[in-house]
Amino acid sequence: KTVYVNGRVSDGDGVGTGFADGDLKSLDLQFYREGVGVSCASDPNNCYQASCSVAPNTSTELYYSCTVNVSYLADSTMDGGAYPSQVWNAEVIVKDDADQIASLIKTFEMQTLLALTIPSSIAFGTFAPGEETTSLNNAEYTLTQRGNDVASVMISGTSMSCTGVGSIPVENITWATIDVGATHASATSVTATPSDAGLSIGTNDTGSLSQNLYLNLIMPMGVGGTCTGNLTVEAASA
Repeated sequence: KTVYVNGRVSDGDGVGTGFADGDLKSLDLQFYREGVGVSCASDPNNCYQASCSVAPNTSTELYYSCTVNVSYLADSTMDGGAYPSQVWNAEVIVKDDADQIASLIKTFEMQTLLALTIPSSIAFGTFAPGEETTSLNNAEYTLTQRGNDVASVMISGTSMSCTGVGSIPVENITWATIDVGATHASATSVTATPSDAGLSIGTNDTGSLSQNLYLNLIMPMGVGGTCTGNLTVEAASA
């Protein structure tokens, strides 16, 4: 997301056409969640800095333009977000040649974004009737944070129909949050009803922004051909 902050700055001592020939030395933007303060260090969750360009207007006034590229991880300040009692401040800080400083603050709300990158398909490969996947050949399914809302994961599915003969019941697909085989005690059968996978994918850039599901298949007897079905993996607000 790009945030644009534009305005005018004046100095009675004269501004020339920019920083080089007027009384103004610098004009910068601090964009931050108010709880971390204007002196915060750059952080995609809560603090951004930007230098601003200026253009002449009158002998004592310049236009300024600031642009900040804000990460999808930026903390939400809306109801249901992480910091609903706070706002984001866009603080323009001006310094003149005598090192006098002035600033102006405008406030913004940061929307809540629930989003994950979820793989679009899974391929288990070729199996004989009665065979099952193990930790060596299961499908690793990586889910990655793409929003600013802590996400839990719901999983459900359908039976797999086969082009030759038979079908694979939905419960023959299992999932786990650790790298195990299809019949391990930690593996859970997929059902038609969404169930919580027990994953919590956070938004803090200093922690893990990805989690894995390990998907397994138990191939029943009496099945042949290419078998396909639907597996639904969706994000839910934690």
